[in-house]
Amino acid sequence: MKILHPLINPKSSHYDNGSITTIEKMEQRLSVTEMIGYAKGNVLKYEERKELKGQLDSDIEKIKTYKNYLEVYRFIEFMPNKIVPQTYF
Repeated sequence: MKILHPLINPKSSHYDNGSITTIEKMEQRLSVTEMIGYAKGNVLKYEERKELKGQLDSDIEKIKTYKNYLEVYRFIEFMPNKIVPQTYF
């Protein structure tokens, strides 16, 4: 699975491991179904703890990001041979 990642925060260089990001490595190694589970888990994680960490704005952005990823992965699962529309980004 190869998708563009306009959702990756360029300021978050700690997620970048050289020329390929961690999420891109995961996409190479995991199935679309597994990536859907990954995105769902992150949405749940950030929704559950957003009020507890004192970083509400940041966590809300992360929730939006992972919900967007979830939509992208579901699109790919449903239509694996189609290009993901830019409206997802």
